[in-house]
Amino acid sequence: MKVKNLTVNINMQTNEEDYEQTINPFEAREMLIDVLRCASQDKHIIGQKVIIPDDCEKYGFVEGNFDVSVMIHFLADMLE
Repeated sequence: MKVKNLTVNINMQTNEEDYEQTINPFEAREMLIDVLRCASQDKHIIGQKVIIPDDCEKYGFVEGNFDVSVMIHFLADMLE
């Protein structure tokens, strides 16, 4: 997947109540999944590493050195 141009329009005058009426939780989750999948394939992210220290087990992460793009794609898969 290649994204050449991406335009995001943000209406700063929309309040939370309007947002809740225009998007449902399923749509919000689907958008997040799509964004994570795009990010995982970005050439600037592929090959980057993240080091998770040993005290992060309480957050559900295992200590180690991980590929960022793989982690992002895995998160998208788990959310789906």
